[in-house]
Amino acid sequence: MSQVLHIVIVGIALIACFITIFGYMPRRILTDDENVQIRMTVAKRIIPKKDIVRVRRIDPSILNGSVRTYGIGGIGFSSAQYRNSSLGDFLLYMTKDENLILIETSQGMNIVTNYEGDLGEFLS
Repeated sequence: MSQVLHIVIVGIALIACFITIFGYMPRRILTDDENVQIRMTVAKRIIPKKDIVRVRRIDPSILNGSVRTYGIGGIGFSSAQYRNSSLGDFLLYMTKDENLILIETSQGMNIVTNYEGDLGEFLS
């Protein structure tokens, strides 16, 4: 009986980990007149457009040497805080290493994410 209980507990723990990990997977970016939203499965990062000072495309090689300081990554996506010598501290919401953009805010926050559309949509 205790072996069955052990298997059930491990199974529940694995399912909880799976839901937590994939709950923070970046899914899409939405823009409206006031905000940019990076939508994840169960969460979102809202960036007020008035705070965005610069948006530019970047080469994936700029991420080389980055060290994850907090968050989830390495399983087909990344939703985490990183640090490297080129960007300093930055947030990374990425599902693939193509069409990367860097969003710089007036608070000094750098956010790297995937985006294929017109970068003009990020500015108010």
